Amino acid sequence: MKTLLNSIFCLILLSCICSTLCSCPNGCSSRGVCKNGVCQCNQGLSGADCSVVLPFTTSIASCPSCFILTVGAPEYYSGPGWVYPDGPIISLNYNGNLSLYQANGNTVMVAQGGAYDFLLQNKVVLSPGNDSTSFDACGSWMMRSFTNPQTGVINGFYHAETSCNYSVSGQTHKSIGIAQSYDGGNSFVKNNYPQNKIIDSNIGPLVGTPTGQGDPGIVVWNNYYYLYFQDVYYNDIGIARSPVSSGGAPGSWTKYYNGTWSQPGIGGLHDTIYGISSPQVYVHTPSNTLLSMGGNSVWNGGGGAIISVSLDGVSWTYLGDPILVASSDCFSGASGSELLAYFSAAGLGGGYDLGNSFYLYYLWAEPYAGFTARYQIRRLITIDQVNQSVSAQVGVSIPQSKLSLTTYRNKLTGERWDTTEYCRSPYTPTRILGYLMTRPYPSSRQVYDCWNWVNGDHFVSFFEECINNGYNNLRPLGFIWMARQPNSTAVYRCSSTSPITDTFLTDDINCEGLATPQTTPFGYLMNGLPITADVLSKDAIIGQGASNWLYLGEWGSHFPSTWNTVEYDDSNWINGFAHLSDRYNLGSKTFFGASNYYFIQHFKVP
Repeated sequence: MKTLLNSIFCLILLSCICSTLCSCPNGCSSRGVCKNGVCQCNQGLSGADCSVVLPFTTSIASCPSCFILTVGAPEYYSGPGWVYPDGPIISLNYNGNLSLYQANGNTVMVAQGGAYDFLLQNKVVLSPGNDSTSFDACGSWMMRSFTNPQTGVINGFYHAETSCNYSVSGQTHKSIGIAQSYDGGNSFVKNNYPQNKIIDSNIGPLVGTPTGQGDPGIVVWNNYYYLYFQDVYYNDIGIARSPVSSGGAPGSWTKYYNGTWSQPGIGGLHDTIYGISSPQVYVHTPSNTLLSMGGNSVWNGGGGAIISVSLDGVSWTYLGDPILVASSDCFSGASGSELLAYFSAAGLGGGYDLGNSFYLYYLWAEPYAGFTARYQIRRLITIDQVNQSVSAQVGVSIPQSKLSLTTYRNKLTGERWDTTEYCRSPYTPTRILGYLMTRPYPSSRQVYDCWNWVNGDHFVSFFEECINNGYNNLRPLGFIWMARQPNSTAVYRCSSTSPITDTFLTDDINCEGLATPQTTPFGYLMNGLPITADVLSKDAIIGQGASNWLYLGEWGSHFPSTWNTVEYDDSNWINGFAHLSDRYNLGSKTFFGASNYYFIQHFKVP
């Protein structure tokens, strides 16, 4: 960029906006590229500000490589607690009033409001059966709820247990029941109890053995309720369905067996559904595809939370890249490991129909905490359709999942912590530094969250470096490029010793003035920009009248004083369009004061 004939510079503080930069409506909703005041929307989006979702030209199941899933930074929702959550998050949108439920024996409304900012509740809406012989004597965990648009009655489907003696090899018997709410989800009743059971197996209860069918995930799809259940005796997943017109009433359910819907819901046989991540199933409405998400300890060189997809509800395919990376023992909460469990999703407005953006929810517990300190975490997932022919032209394999690497700061000491998982107080998120891959790709290497327990320093490292120095390996983070790729940013690992020992990643080659400048990148992170032909082009030419804004953020006054000179080398700066709408950058404040953002525009003079 030094060879360009002219440059103009614009310093932007948080208190001002540069009009040229924001010339496109709504910043193209961070889902497109602004060119001469007009949004060039990412594939599958339209409208002046790229906010209109178009029907996908293909489904995720037909072409998994045609889509990118961007996994946002972890957000605190609730916790810590020792009772909840004990299952997936349940969302209900009733006449624009959104309610969230969690369960552990009792089902409790935990929050209620008009958006995802809630008035917290702690109200029991569904309780276990009233005697020790009932099919739900040990608990009633509501798993899904649907509103009848004609009557306003809400059907709540719940996981039931009886004959439970968990200390004896996990002994329990699972089944599924239905309850109704007539007051907008504030309470549920079990009509015709105990004849309100809808799903059960042909085996059990048995002493010293878990039996039955439960943990359901249910969607309304093609005029049917599709119910996926876990058979704990056979250790597999089956499926049943009921016409929506029946309201999911007892006796209306048939299980899929030998290729047909032929077996009764209670006591019937079932086929094993292969390739499905878990019974937690949702509808991706833009492509009319079913999605399932769950945990897998080892998957495609990575492991973590994975998604599988289906066009018919019976045949399922795993996506190649996990959406979260985790260690092999994180799903059991083994000693020293963090715990991840109960993956579920909700649309931005609640419910189980997911658009191209939705929330992923899961239980998270710190290492050594197990179920005694449970947090509910959520992350924004965004699905974009991409043109793989563009990547083929430039010889790039586009990763299917992009996992955010977030920078946190300790409000008390100022120490930085770059990680992919939630960090509790006194750490607060400051920005998304970039994105990691969730499985190995050529020219990539796995990185880890390493903790020097002697001085308290958290830093990103390779496995051998962390273990060989006697440090604690907290978690695998993901995979980083070791060679520059299109749409990637070089990051440098810097070490400061004053006022504290602090090892951190930055996109500033000069280490923000806090440490010795680095000449060799630690690696290259994926950017958060939409994947378009312009972004993937190896040799983008800035034509007459066009412009390309670059950005670099800094903390306090640590910034090169020569940034606004013609000869300053800004080759390590990154494109700033998407970062202006980054929730952790725009308007953020830290313990050290306001963040300043500098932008440079280059253009050719004819």
